[in-house]
Amino acid sequence: MPSTARFTSAAVAALLLQASTGPAFASATGTAFTPSMLALPRVTLESALLPLPSPAGEFQVLAVAEPLQEGPTLLGEIPVPTGVETSMVTYRPRPGAKPAVDPPAPKPSSSSSTDVKSVSQVTLGYFDPGGGLGTRFDLGVRGGPVIANALQIGVMADWLYRTETISAPISSHTGPGGVPITQTQELARATVNMFPIMGFAQLNLFDFIGLTPYIGGGAGYQVMLLNGEDFATGQSFNGTFGGWGWQAWAGAALPLGTRARLTGEAFYNDANMGRDTTNPATGESIHETVNGEGKGLRFGVAWGF
Repeated sequence: MPSTARFTSAAVAALLLQASTGPAFASATGTAFTPSMLALPRVTLESALLPLPSPAGEFQVLAVAEPLQEGPTLLGEIPVPTGVETSMVTYRPRPGAKPAVDPPAPKPSSSSSTDVKSVSQVTLGYFDPGGGLGTRFDLGVRGGPVIANALQIGVMADWLYRTETISAPISSHTGPGGVPITQTQELARATVNMFPIMGFAQLNLFDFIGLTPYIGGGAGYQVMLLNGEDFATGQSFNGTFGGWGWQAWAGAALPLGTRARLTGEAFYNDANMGRDTTNPATGESIHETVNGEGKGLRFGVAWGF
């Protein structure tokens, strides 16, 4: 099949060449063809130098004075060289050269955003319990992963502290320079330590004028330590109360760069803590409870965004 296509192409090329050599060309069927105005001029092969091998292995050059062939030369009559050897171009490294090594793949940038980030928060504030028991100092920590910059889950803990001393004036006199000096005597001292430890969830809302509002809530176990001493009678009181409680808050965060935020929030805490003890007068078992309800404000810093 390739030989047939080759001879057909050669015959067509020969007819076109013959048509360009004269005013007309007659085919085998007697049909005359008129050369085209765009036909190429005829090129006649007159003489050529043909190298022939000599008996000694060298080449001799023979001059041929007469034309090789009159008229058109068909491509099918051109002898095709046999025994043609082809080979691919290959690369061989120079001796002693180091082999080429592909560069390592670049490591992902640490600044690229991810779906989950760990965020921590520290807060300071105050807690105002119900019943007018006095304001308590509030120190809190909170931490956990943030999913898609919107929902944070984790663990939180607060320390609510208050100490109170009851004293009575004894005497008063005037010191040097007319400064009044009052002498007092401590009658009693009481200390409150409260520890809410809870799991929480916090949802960051839309950005609003550079602020990020958020809401959150938690639930867990709360412990209160009460210590008191009456210096007049020598009696003391030490009690540990515990119970389940919950907390809810709402606030807003102000960005401090790309990885830190200032936070401010109002919160509400509710818990009913109790303990079982024995009445020292009657020896009966009794149950005592304290109320951990109250509200407060706290401010802090969150980082890790």
